[in-house]
Amino acid sequence: PEQLPPDAAARYRELAERCQAGDTTVDFLSLRRYSTVLPEYHPFTESQAARALRAHARSGGREAELTIEQLFLTSAADIDFHAHAAVLLTQRGKHEHARFHALIREKLIDAILADSREGPGDLSFMIIHFREAAAVLERLSLREAGFTHRVWRGRHWEVYVVHDTDGRVLTVAFQVDLIYGWLEKRGGFP
Repeated sequence: PEQLPPDAAARYRELAERCQAGDTTVDFLSLRRYSTVLPEYHPFTESQAARALRAHARSGGREAELTIEQLFLTSAADIDFHAHAAVLLTQRGKHEHARFHALIREKLIDAILADSREGPGDLSFMIIHFREAAAVLERLSLREAGFTHRVWRGRHWEVYVVHDTDGRVLTVAFQVDLIYGWLEKRGGFP
């Protein structure tokens, strides 16, 4: 699996604090990678932060904005957290803050796309959460037709067969070594 520096949690916190303060120039690729060492990280399920925001959006709770602030530092690399925050803040008329969260989500997806790597697909990227694959495919206007797991050159990949807007068939591969590293530490699939 991909190795992270021993101080990855401290590096994550520094990047997340800068981002929360409004810095949209942080290294989002590193922010994503370092977030995988946090206790809150879980690559298979929707994060507790995203679930909490979704619940606030349904109930219209006024404490939602405070919840967003409280959860930001542990959720800065979570694309779903930022999507739910943007929706909730828009509903509350906080359009500037909503645009900020939408921008952070886009920058996280941009970081995935900028980290193109050699892999078994026509396009190949590294993801830290399985939900990121859907976000990338959506951004690229690709429709999933199926996928399979593959080990290629010692790395774990989820390889998707997709159709582009012209109906052409492509493969998009997502390296999932950080996810598999998380699994190995916990003894396998949940």
